[in-house]
Order: sequence, then C-alpha cells, then structure tokens
Amino acid sequence: MIGMTGIMATGTFSLKYTGLAYLFICPMVHFFVYDVRYSNDYYFYYNLGLSRKSLWASTLVISGIVCLILILI
Repeated sequence: MIGMTGIMATGTFSLKYTGLAYLFICPMVHFFVYDVRYSNDYYFYYNLGLSRKSLWASTLVISGIVCLILILI
C-alpha cells in the first residue's frame, strides 16, 4: 500500500518514493492509532518506563532508517 502512494505520485514504481511515502505515512499511522483511537494505551508504556516523547522519537528514527535503506537500494 505504501508503494502505491509512490506510484500515484510519479506514475512508476520506485523504492525511493516508497521510502519517502513510508517516512510520512508511518508517523501519521502512529498518530491516528495511539493519539486518536487508543489514547489510554500510553499508560501501558508509561508503566514500562517509556514516555510519549520517546515513543514518538523511536517512530521517527525507525521510519527514517527504513526510508534511507529504501532510498539507497
């Protein structure tokens, strides 16, 4: 599905655009799942010692790494 976003933008399939689409779609999914739909699930992560900022930072770092890998392939 993320690759389809890249195809809609350029008309051809490219891992570069799939990576860029992943970079933007992953944080949006994180926002809608954990901030809008299941906002009470943050208490579970607080009990594990993870704050909201650390969860967002890990989401951005992991999506950035995946984006770079797909761009460099």
